[in-house]
Amino acid sequence: MAAAVEEENFFSRLIFRDQRITVFQDPTKGRGYAAAEALEAGSTLIKERVFHKFTKSTLVPAPSHDEFVDSLCRRLEGEPPSVKSLVRELFPIFSYSGDQEATDPNIAPPRDSLSRVYQCNGFAFDAMGEGQHGGAIFLASSYLNHSCDPNCFFFIENDVLHVRSMRQIQTGEELSITYLGGPDMDLYRCTYERRRILDHHYLFTCLCHRRAQTSAARGYVLKPLCFYPSLCLDAVSYGRACDAAIDGILCPVNGCGSIMRWSQADEDSAIVWQCAKPSCDGKRDHDELLERMVALEQLYSQQLIDAEKYQEVDQSQLLGACQEMLAAAHGFLHPHHRFLVLTHAHLAQFEPKDREFSREHVLKHMEAVKHILGDPHPAVIDDYIFLAMLDGEFDGKKEQCLLNEARKRYEILFGLHGRPFDHHA
Repeated sequence: MAAAVEEENFFSRLIFRDQRITVFQDPTKGRGYAAAEALEAGSTLIKERVFHKFTKSTLVPAPSHDEFVDSLCRRLEGEPPSVKSLVRELFPIFSYSGDQEATDPNIAPPRDSLSRVYQCNGFAFDAMGEGQHGGAIFLASSYLNHSCDPNCFFFIENDVLHVRSMRQIQTGEELSITYLGGPDMDLYRCTYERRRILDHHYLFTCLCHRRAQTSAARGYVLKPLCFYPSLCLDAVSYGRACDAAIDGILCPVNGCGSIMRWSQADEDSAIVWQCAKPSCDGKRDHDELLERMVALEQLYSQQLIDAEKYQEVDQSQLLGACQEMLAAAHGFLHPHHRFLVLTHAHLAQFEPKDREFSREHVLKHMEAVKHILGDPHPAVIDDYIFLAMLDGEFDGKKEQCLLNEARKRYEILFGLHGRPFDHHA
C-alpha cells in the first residue's frame, strides 16, 4: 500500500517552531502569535521553508507585482484543493457574493484576490549571495502581525525564513515584525504617515502604540516630525493620533533644547506653537514654521534624487545637498528627525579618508537609529562595523571593541546558524 501523502497545511513547511509561542485569533486583526512564556532576546522562534517565490537576477530590475501574481496563478493551476484553500485563507475577506471562484475550493482564487494575497502577505526576497531578488510567500509566517515597535526580526536564507526575537518578550505579549522599511525609512514617519502607508498598501489601520522613549535630561520625546505637517494638523479623523507632528521642532530660545508643542482652541482658531518646557516661553509662528518645513521637504527630496543617481552625477552635488540640509535644519529640527538621519548616513560615506568627518556622522546616525528603531537593529550593526573600519588603521584595540559590539547584536538578530559573522561582508 502506498504511503499516505501528508496534506499541505499552514504548518507543514515549518522546520521549527518554538513551543513557547502559540497561535491566537483576534476579531479585528485575525491570527497572530503570542508568547506563552517569557522569551529571551535572540531566541529562534520560527524557521519555515518558502511556499512560493519568484525572483530574477540582481543584474536586472526585480519582478513587478503583476509578474509575481502571474507566477502564483501558474503555480496554483495544478495544485490540489487543499493548497488552493491555503492561499485563499491568506486573504479570506475577498469573498464575493455569488462568485463560485471565491468559494469553491477546487478552483484557484481569482487573480485579483491573489494580487491582494501578495500585496498583504508577500515577503521581499533579496538573496544577494545568490544574486537574486524578488518576492516570496511563507504560510505560517504570514501569521506575524505588524508593529511600529516590533519585538521580532526576520531574514531569509536558502529559501528558509528565520524569525528571531530582538529583545526580551513577556508572557502573553504578541510577536510582531514591521511591515515598513525602505530607503526613505518609513518607520521614522509620524503616526499619521505610518498609518496612511499601511492602510494604502496592507489594507489595515495600524493601532499599535510605539514605545515612547523620553529623556528627562534633554526634555523631549523621541518621535519624528511628520513628513507632511499640514496633513497632520488637519487629521481630525484620526483623533489627533498624529501628535508626533509636534516632536522634532526645537524651541527657538537659545540653550533651551526642548521641543515645540502645538494647540488649537477650536477649528476656527489659530494654531499656537509653544515650548513644551513649562519654564520657557518660546514660541514659533505657525505659517513661518510650515513654510520652513516645505523648504526642508524639497531639500530632502532633492537629496534622495541625487543619492539615487550617485554614480551618474558629480558627487559634490549630493554633498552640497546634504550640507545645505544641515545648515537649513540647524536649531530647527530635532537631531533625530529622519531628514537628518538620512543626511548623516550619506555624509558618513563621503570622506572615508577624513576619519573624523565620517566618524562624526556615523555616531549621529547610530544614536538616532538606536533611539527610534531600537537596538539591536541591522543599521546599528552596520554603523559599528563602519566605525571599526575607520578606527582600525589607528587603534587595533578599539577596532576589536567595536567589532565585538557588532557581533553581540549580530548574534541576537541572526544567530550563529548559517550566517557566520563576517565584518568584511
